[in-house]
Amino acid sequence: MMKQEVLMYNLNTEKGRKIKMICIRMKIKIKEILPEQYLEPVGYLAGIEGIEPNGRIYEGTGFDEEMLLMKGFDQGTLDRFLREFSRNRIERVDLKAVLTPGNVRWSSLELYEEIKKEHEALH
Repeated sequence: MMKQEVLMYNLNTEKGRKIKMICIRMKIKIKEILPEQYLEPVGYLAGIEGIEPNGRIYEGTGFDEEMLLMKGFDQGTLDRFLREFSRNRIERVDLKAVLTPGNVRWSSLELYEEIKKEHEALH
């Protein structure tokens, strides 16, 4: 099974610290993604074998919203992870996704745009 990991965007905050504590308790690896990494494939950032870096540095402003990308989560882990948010009174992160074969080669910016569209369509 793929090692569980959470890629965190714009969560260098108290809320982010609380999410990290959940990850530590659940033995989930944490990786904070910086704006200059936004053009690299998310699969590369998540350490997926066979996905190479493109070496492109992002110099734009990116996005301010919090975003989580979860890797290697089965349904039970995902449910437990999200339950821990309410148990620890952590406000939800609206933009979240699970790494899939369909999005593994996307950049963080492409992933952000797609999740944002989906979220807006649902709400």
